[in-house]
Amino acid sequence: MRYLIASDFYRWFVYFFEPCRLLFRPKKVANNEIKSKMEKHSREQDLDVAGHEASLDEPSIEAHIRKIPGTVLDWLPGESMYSLMARNHRFWGYPRPRETVEVFFGTSSERTLNNHLSEIELFVAKTEGTLGGPNKILENHTLLQFYRAFMDAKQRQALTSKRLRAESLLKFPIAVWTSRFQVQHPLKACRVCIKDDLRDIGMAYWRVAHQYPGVWVCLKHGRPLQETKIKPSAQQRFLWHTPVRKHLSPAPGIVSGQAYSSKFLELAHLVTSIAADEIKGAELVNAGRSRVVRYVEQLGLLTSSGRLKVFAKEEVKILCNRFVEVGQELRELPEFRHLPKCAESAYRVLTSYINGRKALSPTTQIALIHWSNGLPL
Repeated sequence: MRYLIASDFYRWFVYFFEPCRLLFRPKKVANNEIKSKMEKHSREQDLDVAGHEASLDEPSIEAHIRKIPGTVLDWLPGESMYSLMARNHRFWGYPRPRETVEVFFGTSSERTLNNHLSEIELFVAKTEGTLGGPNKILENHTLLQFYRAFMDAKQRQALTSKRLRAESLLKFPIAVWTSRFQVQHPLKACRVCIKDDLRDIGMAYWRVAHQYPGVWVCLKHGRPLQETKIKPSAQQRFLWHTPVRKHLSPAPGIVSGQAYSSKFLELAHLVTSIAADEIKGAELVNAGRSRVVRYVEQLGLLTSSGRLKVFAKEEVKILCNRFVEVGQELRELPEFRHLPKCAESAYRVLTSYINGRKALSPTTQIALIHWSNGLPL
């Protein structure tokens, strides 16, 4: 296993598994009031100093891992992994992002001494399980909720095999879909949610459901989501920050426009339904492909072996151009910019989708499922 420095690990893990945070108002909230407000969203962790200074020769991993001292803020409803760490970074007052990463995921020496553990396992060990076990964290606070419905049989087996447990997230090849994570997973927030958070709990945070690819509408308020303007530089690699209204970019015009708002609301419902339940999500994904295959079959464009007929046929070109038109709307959003722009590219996508032998990216499949829902069957 390659050991990741804090900044490298963040790029791979934390940005991929989306965002959230607490916004403190120090000018309005005194220290004792902050403590009171945070009480139900934090846990006190009492450390046994002697245990942390135990010999490194001790076989127990407890001797190799320093637990987090003091207060650790607890999860807020629907909060992401990134958000939790961003809130704690602000709460602790660390000047450098790397310090918070090392607190939660271990220093280089801790990772070296525990090379049999993945970063998520180190996270659970350092928090003593008070924030939940690996499965709970992955299923409730990361984008695994979205991606699991698109896993094939081999990938699902990897999650349950003894060689590669679900807890060992960083050893799981889900990153194959996230090489462009900074583009595909921009931090998004709802202005009304921020306002409500500040009013109700005195803090705003990033919600996992707002970070799903294809979700650009808040289902609670029906308002367009807005992307944060704060971006890490090449030198910084990453930043811990929480949603602030003045730091949000205007919503994409394609989403906020009245002519398209209902379409993107439907898309948000579709993606959220897929992410809500692993089994039902996989069924929705399979049903979308079945609708496309059935539609193409009705058009008489399938061969006897169930493949899409050659591109030279005029009817096939018309079919491909229909999908290009659907993609033209979606390409306004960052996670869909890779969708085909011409009939030839659309043909390659549809051929792979209908054959079912080559895995397409989840965002491409989302676009196809969204398209299939409007097909005249």
